[in-house]
Amino acid sequence: MSPSASASPVYQEGSSKGPEKNVPLPRMPNEAKNFTEKGASSFVEYYFGLLNYTIESNDANAVKRLSSEGCQLCNRSIIDEAENAKKSGEWQVGG
Repeated sequence: MSPSASASPVYQEGSSKGPEKNVPLPRMPNEAKNFTEKGASSFVEYYFGLLNYTIESNDANAVKRLSSEGCQLCNRSIIDEAENAKKSGEWQVGG
C-alpha cells in the first residue's frame, strides 16, 4: 500500500473492558429507496442494521434522521438509550 492510501479503521469487538470501536455505519442500498415489495424488504434490512449500529456505537444521529419523532419505541428504546449511554460512558456489547 502506498503512503498516500489510507486503510479503513478495523472494527474491534466490545467486551467488559471497553465498547466496540470503528463500528461500520450501514449504507442504505439504492433498492431500499424504491416503493416496491423488494424495496421495502431492503429498507427493513438496512434499518435493522442501523439499529444494531446505534446500539453498538451509541451514535444515534443516523437513526434519528429516519425515525419519526412520534415513534416512542424508536426514541425511548434506541435513541435515548444510546445518547444516555454515550453521556455516561456506558456501552452494550453486540447489537
